[in-house]
Amino acid sequence: MKKLFVFLMAFAMVLSLSASVSAADYSAKKGTPVVDGKLDEIYLQSGSVVVDAHGKEVWIKGDNGGKSDVKSTTWMLWDDSYIYFACEAKESTVVDTGILNGWEADAFEVWVNYNGTLDKVSLDAFATKVYGNGAIVPQDKCLYAAAQTDDGYIVELAIPVGDYKAGASIGFSVQINDCIDKGAANIGCWGSQKADDNLILSAAEVEIPQESPATADPMLLALISSAAAGAVLLRKKRS
Repeated sequence: MKKLFVFLMAFAMVLSLSASVSAADYSAKKGTPVVDGKLDEIYLQSGSVVVDAHGKEVWIKGDNGGKSDVKSTTWMLWDDSYIYFACEAKESTVVDTGILNGWEADAFEVWVNYNGTLDKVSLDAFATKVYGNGAIVPQDKCLYAAAQTDDGYIVELAIPVGDYKAGASIGFSVQINDCIDKGAANIGCWGSQKADDNLILSAAEVEIPQESPATADPMLLALISSAAAGAVLLRKKRS
């Protein structure tokens, strides 16, 4: 009996260690970005998640789905109204499928566990439509924007923070969908749909960048200097 008890305790410890290893903590600092499809500097002060092709596979569609080459970094921020996600994805085949089913397009997905309810919200690279399960996150209350870059795209998505406050831990995970062709016949999807990581809402606030004083136009400075010199010369002549 004693041996059985020791075995069960050891087994429980192994399970506990496995769970702790599989889950990662990511910190979101407090700050309010402009949701415009651009990567605000304050995002770079906060936590980020990296999801690459051929990392954690969610699903692959078509013979060429495995040719996905997407590399993405997603930064997180939060304030009293929203949790913000900014995903910068780099890939060679950004295509506008025009399909409303975002899972069949180049898209960013975030899976969240709000008070025990698993939900997802997503936005494609062309901001065609915010889509999701609608289980807990009101999609019509989300803020979003997207923009294409020279080597991929940037997606910004803000979801209502609800009743969460500083110090809260929210189960979440990121998924990136890489569409290989316009017909959406070949897609590679990477990341996780399990909300098996933890997003910690930090009380620490981002530092707002200070704008440098505007540099005066050299021509304007020359004109002012010349006018000042002329005024001095005129006063000398009059005296």
